[in-house]
Formats: sequence, structure tokens, C-alpha cells
Amino acid sequence: MRMLMNTDQKNAMLEQLKNGLIVSCQIQPTDPVYLMDFVVKMAQAAKWGGAAGIRANSPDQIAEIRKAVDLPIIGLYKIFSETSDVFITPTLEAAREVIEAGADILALDCTNQLTEDGRPAWELLPKVKKPFQMF
Repeated sequence: MRMLMNTDQKNAMLEQLKNGLIVSCQIQPTDPVYLMDFVVKMAQAAKWGGAAGIRANSPDQIAEIRKAVDLPIIGLYKIFSETSDVFITPTLEAAREVIEAGADILALDCTNQLTEDGRPAWELLPKVKKPFQMF
């Protein structure tokens, strides 16, 4: 289980990201370069190039990047559905998996689009903000 950051740690991370470049390092199973090593190399190259942070998709990619790169990770989990346009970390379970994989910041769809269970996507936000509710 990951430990929650205290206020000083959060502020230091946000200061590190301030005015910096956040590089999206993510691959999809349909991409011709879909190899875990490739996404890790992208993150390492981003750090080498001066990135302030990484944006990564899926628990497995986040976990592998976390092992290789010490930059802040903005994590999300794209889960596509036939019945909803909400695909950026659409469930509490997906949010839990992203955080447990090593993301420092969680990315959510917080629009009025309806999730698979018929609720506006933004309704997930207060649930993930409650301390220890996810863990």
C-alpha cells in the first residue's frame, strides 16, 4: 500500500511541476510499439530531456515507469466501453489501481458525460478525495 503524501511533500511536487514540461508516455495495445520496455524508455528519455513529470496510462505502465524514473507521475487508466464515452479512469477500482501502481497524481474524467452506471463522471472526484476511502 502506498503512503499518502503530507502537505509539504505535495507542495514540493507541485513546485517541481510548476512551469515544467509534463511528457505523456503511454502506449496502447494496438500501437506498433506496444512493448513495456518502449514506454519505460520514453519516460527515461523524457527525464533525460528535462521533463518535470510524466503522464502515464494503465497500472502496468505506471508501475514499470515508477521503477525506472523518479519524476512525479500523473496516472490515468483508459478503459473503453461500448456504452459510455467516459474512459479516463472511469471507476473507483480503476482509480485505486492507478494509485497503487505508483502514480502521484490521479487523472479523472470530471465532465458531465455519463458513466456506464448512468452517473456524471465528475461524481467520482469526491469519492477519491476522501482519505483512506480508496485503500
